[in-house]
Amino acid sequence: MLRTVCSNGMIGYARAFRSEISVGKDVAYAIARAMNSFDNSDGYAALRQRFDSAQRSWASIREAEDLYRVLARLHVRRGRKTESILGDYYNVTGRLQELYGLANLEALGSKRQRVLPAKCRVYDLLNFASEVGTHHATPAGNRQLQAYIGNLISDEYDLEGSGDSVSEFNDFFVSQN
Repeated sequence: MLRTVCSNGMIGYARAFRSEISVGKDVAYAIARAMNSFDNSDGYAALRQRFDSAQRSWASIREAEDLYRVLARLHVRRGRKTESILGDYYNVTGRLQELYGLANLEALGSKRQRVLPAKCRVYDLLNFASEVGTHHATPAGNRQLQAYIGNLISDEYDLEGSGDSVSEFNDFFVSQN
């Protein structure tokens, strides 16, 4: 079963969103029973807290670069170019190589990448990935982006709580050209 996280189409593919169902001999009965007894109020409360925390946390270089790696190998729908998606990604995160004066961000160690902020909040990364996945990516690309989103939400953010307040967020990040 897939867990829809929001009306935008974000789906929880990470292990934190997975449930094991023993189906036995009567598959239909087992699934119906699981659906009827499913109560996820605690899960939704935790998810709401994760989104609130994402709004108050600056994205780290590592979190931004993880999204970049997914986007770089993404297959987009006809009429879109990966290069234009990456250009919009740089508008969200800032050009991190220029910001930190590096030719390659891989030169920074993993620990260092976790403590240096990008120019966006984790919430911006989630929204950007969700927008690209649901509106611009192929179904296979969408699954990769949803997996990125699920992993990001279910783990602690590198710079959790580093933002002092919630600011205004864009409705859309991807340009229409």
